[in-house]
Amino acid sequence: MIIKLTKIGVLTLLGVSMFSINAFAKLNYPSDCKNSVIKKAASKGGCSVKNGSNHLGVYKDGQRITTFSHHVKANGTCRSIIKAINQHCK
Repeated sequence: MIIKLTKIGVLTLLGVSMFSINAFAKLNYPSDCKNSVIKKAASKGGCSVKNGSNHLGVYKDGQRITTFSHHVKANGTCRSIIKAINQHCK
């Protein structure tokens, strides 16, 4: 099998690579159950994160999507937080 690379083929390849780098990476449970990781992913995904007294709130278009504590543990709560952020903050 012979593959010829043309200028158009190279430009297309670069375009696909650039798109995949800028795409929003989904959070994974339980490896991403860290406050800093969740906060950064929500902010990059188009949501805003606001500080509360005991929790951080994640908002999209003025509506609260989820809240999480300052110390996130790898449990069912973290799983639901990650699910909400993956669903709404794209």
